[in-house]
Amino acid sequence: MHFLPGPIPTQAMFRHPSERARLVTVRHSDSLLDQRKSWLLPHRKQYYLLLLLTTGSGRYWVDTVPYEFRADSLFFSTPEQVHAKEEVRTSGTAICLTPEFFALATNADLRQLPFVQHPHLSHALRLAPADWAELRSLCQRLVQEYEQPADLHDELLYAYLRVLLLTLGRRCYQQLGGAVPGPASPSLSARLQAGIEHHYKTLRDVAAYARLLHLSANHLNTVIKAQSGKTVLQHLHERQLLEAKRLLYHTERSVKEIAFELGFQDAAYFTRFFKRLTGVTPLHYRTASE
Repeated sequence: MHFLPGPIPTQAMFRHPSERARLVTVRHSDSLLDQRKSWLLPHRKQYYLLLLLTTGSGRYWVDTVPYEFRADSLFFSTPEQVHAKEEVRTSGTAICLTPEFFALATNADLRQLPFVQHPHLSHALRLAPADWAELRSLCQRLVQEYEQPADLHDELLYAYLRVLLLTLGRRCYQQLGGAVPGPASPSLSARLQAGIEHHYKTLRDVAAYARLLHLSANHLNTVIKAQSGKTVLQHLHERQLLEAKRLLYHTERSVKEIAFELGFQDAAYFTRFFKRLTGVTPLHYRTASE
């Protein structure tokens, strides 16, 4: 395992040389990711990344979980997750989408897709031959429009992209066996998750998130428990624990420094919190991960 001495660096979105800054970036290459080094240091991405691979080898880590790169597969990640790669060589299409893309009113339905709404479920999707043929055709149209813009460029680019994303969403739902709510599901859970993502280091109780969402604490907890099977505090603690694991796994920062970074008043309280949720202390977790 490689540690970083300070904050985990972020990786900017790669851009087509002739393109102005935009909400969507598309790249197709016979050497999409070619990392012959044994390890590429962990980093964060500030965008949603979808990789549709025609060939693939090596391992791709998202947070602390490894995935094997394989041909005819989809890999995806969301902003702020920590990435690392081991001896990766792939070809295919990469699509980068900024958070602003999903914030557009016209893309409200896309926010409910499983790789946006439920990124914790999996970051890899194996595609059947018929599915892959359909997606490859959509990717070819998307890449061609992106690289050779003409009249109505944005309209066609976004139309192809919507069809591609919705098709991928359908495949995800099918492979997950209906475990994920469909696009018509209530969005309170998503709004809570967005609030936790922005404030988990500073807002630490149900009442604070209830005020943020203009609801009573009891109503918020009741609805969230019905929708997700978890309480508001469980969602908050899961997000705090995830960040704690990232920092323990990918940096050399002390337990005390990590505790303060996550808003805990002292390292002892943070250690009790971590052990209650994982069964081990932060130092034991770090040592066991080496």
